[in-house]
This record gives sequence, C-alpha cells and structure tokens, in this order.
Amino acid sequence: MPGKQYIRCKDKSIVPDNIRFKGKAKFPKKYMIWQCIDSDGNISDPFISVGTMNSKTYLNECLKKILMPFIDKHHNRDQVLLWMDLATCHYSNQVIEWLNENNIEYVEKTQNAPNVPQALPIEKFWSLCKTEYRLRKKQAKNLRSFKIIWRNISKKVAEKSAQQLFKHFKKNLRAISEKGVFEPLKNKI
Repeated sequence: MPGKQYIRCKDKSIVPDNIRFKGKAKFPKKYMIWQCIDSDGNISDPFISVGTMNSKTYLNECLKKILMPFIDKHHNRDQVLLWMDLATCHYSNQVIEWLNENNIEYVEKTQNAPNVPQALPIEKFWSLCKTEYRLRKKQAKNLRSFKIIWRNISKKVAEKSAQQLFKHFKKNLRAISEKGVFEPLKNKI
C-alpha cells in the first residue's frame, strides 16, 4: 500500500485500529473468464467478470456478443461443433433453444463426458494461460487491468501453442470413443 508503513508513538492505545492492523481478504476476488478457441488457433475476445455465470449472461454476453461474431469471422456455421463444459447455465432451456434456432451444432449434455481434459484442448490452453499469469511479477489490481492482462496473455499463448494443442484432437477423440478415456494418455507416459 502506498504511504507510510511505520509510525512512531509512545502509547499504542491512541493509534487507531485501521493504522495498527492491515486487513487481508479471507477469500480474494476471483474473476470468471469465458473465451472460445478453434482448431486453427483463433481465439475470441474474452468475457471477464467478477462472480458467477447465469444462463442470461451466458446467452447474451458470451454467445450472442462474442461467439456468433467469432464464428461468422472464421467459419461457416455448419462447420462448427460447440463443446461447452457441463455448467448448468450452458445447458439451460434458453441457451439450447437459441443454439438450435441459430443452427449451431453442440455436444449434448448426455454426450458430454465429465473430467476428460485429455479430450479438450481448451483445458490445456487454460492451464498455459494461468501459468503465464502466475509468472507475472505484478498481479492485476482491478477488473479493468485484469482484462487487459488476460487479453494479452491469451493471445500470446494462442499464437504459441494453440495449433499444437489441436494437432491430434480428432485422433484423440476417435481413440477415446473406440478404446476408452485413457487411450490418448498412453503414448505420453
């Protein structure tokens, strides 16, 4: 914190508590990030907020404002398969109805296997981005600065690693469907 770190006094009882004690948040502020990536290494602008996601925010801020322009810029809608995680807001009735109306094919909730990060290159992408963020000497002080930092980090990671992450994507999916979820990991051990 800027300012004096030490004071000098003869009687501690006359010093106010806000000077004597430095507060620390029990639960530091966490940012929620939504971003999409395609198999060519293109990434969308991120949606970043404080708090959790609900279906209305997901539909309006993520799908309508970010995903649709991203798809229209890089792909034909009939070439896209949207693979969402299993968050409840991703499979709300409003969202599913909107995806169907806009002819966006998606992995249905019953077909979406939980805890299979080896099938989802975006999980490795998140890991690489978080590692880059942790390596920074200074962390973000507020939401605005975090947005700028994250946009730069995700762009850097995508340029460096995205195509490699998706290199064996279809092959891994085929192996998982034919031989089980651990098949793509066998060659890496």
